[in-house]
Amino acid sequence: MARVSLLGRRLATALCLGAGALAACRTAAPPRIETVPDPLLAPLVGAALSDAAARTVGLAVSAAERGDWERAAKLLSGLPQDHPVVRLAQLEARFLRGEDGIGAAALNLAREHHGYAAAWEFAYLAATRAGDPESSLEAARAAAEFRPSARWWEIIRELEKAALDRTLGRAAALLARGDAEGAFRAARDLLNESPGHSGARMLAVRAALAARRPHEAASLVAALEDNAEGLELKGRVAEALEQWDLAAGLFARLPLSHPSRCEMLNGAREQARLVNAPPHVNRALTSTVVTRRGLAALLVWQAPGLVAEADGPVTVFEDIVQIAERDDIVTVTRGRVMSGDALARRFAPDRAVGGRELQATLGRLAAVLGRAEPRWCVGGAAEGCVTIPEQINGRAVAELIREVSGEGGEPCKRR
Repeated sequence: MARVSLLGRRLATALCLGAGALAACRTAAPPRIETVPDPLLAPLVGAALSDAAARTVGLAVSAAERGDWERAAKLLSGLPQDHPVVRLAQLEARFLRGEDGIGAAALNLAREHHGYAAAWEFAYLAATRAGDPESSLEAARAAAEFRPSARWWEIIRELEKAALDRTLGRAAALLARGDAEGAFRAARDLLNESPGHSGARMLAVRAALAARRPHEAASLVAALEDNAEGLELKGRVAEALEQWDLAAGLFARLPLSHPSRCEMLNGAREQARLVNAPPHVNRALTSTVVTRRGLAALLVWQAPGLVAEADGPVTVFEDIVQIAERDDIVTVTRGRVMSGDALARRFAPDRAVGGRELQATLGRLAAVLGRAEPRWCVGGAAEGCVTIPEQINGRAVAELIREVSGEGGEPCKRR
């Protein structure tokens, strides 16, 4: 409220009570200030202004609100220029006139006179118009300290949320540029400030994984919800820690509509199996040239349903007795998927597998398992056809076996 002396109020009352003194009554009424904060509202700072000076401040700001810049400047020019109330009124007049660069001056005035509530309220307005959200938040917090209200708390909540979102955006940009360490530090700092910010937590987990910090990712990921994104991140962390069974279980809980569900689930299941895979299977998977013994190992490994169909006679091959893949060779020959020279008792385990042999073997595999004959791609790739790769390596063959046997398709019903 403006500092008007008791004598001034009595004088105004006397004028209003006098007969025919309507004009005087209007003159004595304090000017209304609506667009900007009233510089004269308590709490005030600085030396007490006289009633005349206080009224002049109000008249000047009111004139500026009406667009009468000349009158506002004239009124303020006769007041103490270093007084904080007068300085605020001058800034408000310039603000109302549309001048730029008011935000910094308003914030400096408020900081200089911290207890001046109106200065903080005006600093918020000026910073907001200048597009300076950090200064807007500082001013809003200070204004709420002196004039607590639901309006200020709502403004502060919105500004704080926007500030968090900006920080999160900067951290995400760091991760997108390949700065995983920088993104992780930024996201972690944001989490320290706002532990419940799920977006920051998810970004921190992704950045930790990218920075090869699986244990730190694990310490963050547990608090995430079990929604699609949360389950995916938990599964990724389990993968990074080589906890394949846990990863597969998490990926299996993803919605069937999740675009990467099958790929992640099958990959985790495959890795879980490979942990206990015999060395000869791993050798076959990583081989650049697949031999017949490697193909036998991959067939049994990638199409476990073949074991149940292996009910044919046992052929004794003399050249497989001392090799690790002998049991797999017996399985594929009993299952009529591969064959050897029964007369010479030779399987030729170390002979490289060519494209025609691979195609014929996969065709027999499909028939034994009751699957449709693969439609082979001829003269260019067609939708739904199966291509025999030019480079017949272990990974490519394993993927073809899984595709032909139906072990890798939707809806991820593998083992």
